[in-house]
Amino acid sequence: MLSLAQALAALPDTADGIAAHLTAQGIRGRRGSACTCPFASYLTSLGLADPVVSVLGIGALIDGKHRRVPIRSAALEFVRRFDGGEWPELVLDDTAEVDRG
Repeated sequence: MLSLAQALAALPDTADGIAAHLTAQGIRGRRGSACTCPFASYLTSLGLADPVVSVLGIGALIDGKHRRVPIRSAALEFVRRFDGGEWPELVLDDTAEVDRG
């Protein structure tokens, strides 16, 4: 499992690059949610527990303690632009019908 710092370092250095990376990996999430936004979903997909993403920082549960690191400018721009309506392909569609076969 990657550390929080390693997971963040693996992302591109621009908001558009982050969006493209998450899209390519099939990561989606909810707008305005610190715990279920695409960024948090990305961290969860890497095995990090209880991720929280906000303008104050990015955190996850590590060794039983919630650790937080400062948010990089590209990540902050991504969060603000995603919450502002960009990248609809990254929105988790909770209204999709479930195939009950």
